[in-house]
Amino acid sequence: MDDFDDGLRKILLAGIGAAAATGEKAQKLFNNLAEKGAATVEQNKDLNERFQKKYAQAASAAKDAFQKMTEAQRTRRDVAQTLAGLTDEELKQLKDALASLGFSHPSETAAADGEAPEAQPETQAEQKTETQPEEAPEAPQEKSEEAAPEDASQNAPEADPQSKEASTEE
Repeated sequence: MDDFDDGLRKILLAGIGAAAATGEKAQKLFNNLAEKGAATVEQNKDLNERFQKKYAQAASAAKDAFQKMTEAQRTRRDVAQTLAGLTDEELKQLKDALASLGFSHPSETAAADGEAPEAQPETQAEQKTETQPEEAPEAPQEKSEEAAPEDASQNAPEADPQSKEASTEE
């Protein structure tokens, strides 16, 4: 029975040893996983910060570009409104002032180069109609020469009398 008690005791101690070893291994594994998780969080935090900075820069650049574009549109609209309110005399003075600065109207430079000046639209309505394609009117249907050969001979100019006589003799 001593052998039996001794064997039972060894089994019990082996079980306790296995539990202790498993506990130690589990603790090491747990600590290792926790360290890897912390390192991953740090890497992702750094990556996230870089993405946030790039996003903020891109958003700022887009906002600046939009503001510049909006300001340019406002400026063009203001200039167009101002020019529309000028009298003929004021427009002439403005053209003369621009010419003295070296600026000229495109039609004037084309005429100086010997080219035909291009017509420039004066209003926004004219600009819009010029950019929209015009519908072509339907062309009237003409009779084809194959379909009506007698019509072709009636429309043809009269030939000299000798050729007419030659065709009737045949």
